[in-house]
Amino acid sequence: AEAVARRDAAALVALAEPEVELDFGGGMGRDELRQRLAGERGEELWRALAALPPLGCAVQGGELVLPWFFAQDLGSDDAYDLLLVTGADLPLRAEPRDGAAEIARVSWTLVEPLGGYDAEAKFQKVRLQDGQAGGELAGFVETARLRSPIDYRLVAARDGDGWRITAFIAGD
Repeated sequence: AEAVARRDAAALVALAEPEVELDFGGGMGRDELRQRLAGERGEELWRALAALPPLGCAVQGGELVLPWFFAQDLGSDDAYDLLLVTGADLPLRAEPRDGAAEIARVSWTLVEPLGGYDAEAKFQKVRLQDGQAGGELAGFVETARLRSPIDYRLVAARDGDGWRITAFIAGD
């Protein structure tokens, strides 16, 4: 967290395994991580890293996983078709605007985006899954409070020197 706050690539890279996994196309290694952090998409990667600690962590198979919800079983649902509401007691609104009537309150739950996803829009239309908030409901949630379950995550494993980053990756 300190390395990320300082945007200290050398310190972050030192925490990574030599063959740290960075994508599903064979991108890996400390040198590649260093290049990506300094490259065209570097600021996006630093923001993704900074967003992880507030989302908590979980231990799965002896590995540390950030954010915690990546380690959770989504059942038969396709993670590509879902978004996670990242917060507690957030309003599901009847219209896509601040102050619109609240249909329900939602907390750390998976929702299905309706009508496409527009990252530039302030609100997204979503549908809660059956059983949430008393049944199937549709409404609007602030885009800033939604995150794909398969967005960037960090995986670390313990070795003789402590914890080492084994993957910083998005997708599935």
